[in-house]
Amino acid sequence: MSSPALVLVWDVEPIPLPTDALQRLVRCAIGSKGKVVCLMTDDTGIRTLNREHRAIDRPTDVLSFPSTGPTRGQVGDLALSLETARRQANARGVSLERELASLIVHGALHLVGFDDETEEERERMLAEMNRCLAEAGYEPDADWHTMDLAVTA
Repeated sequence: MSSPALVLVWDVEPIPLPTDALQRLVRCAIGSKGKVVCLMTDDTGIRTLNREHRAIDRPTDVLSFPSTGPTRGQVGDLALSLETARRQANARGVSLERELASLIVHGALHLVGFDDETEEERERMLAEMNRCLAEAGYEPDADWHTMDLAVTA
């Protein structure tokens, strides 16, 4: 059995998630590079991380922290706010699971060098997100993140 591509760490009450699908999703995004550790937190926790690491004092949906130096197979860390993910899922009319899948693959792609600063980068990243979502059994999402929902607390 291969080692997991995704390790979830809960700073909030855990919720049931389809771990097999999420493992496939992250493995698609990072290939055989190792694993991703994802902290599932709330708006307070992610706001603190956002302030400390990006000097932005507000909650966000997902933060990516690529590993530097020797990592023992760890590609990097993600931090994800379940509160923000719930709001975004409600605003977009999708399930929380579906929104979490999009956020996790988005963060994992940042860890392996994808960016979304320009329109061209966003299109390339969205295409890769949708490829991985489909490979993991999720419907592609053409309009994901077309509005800035993360800042609406």
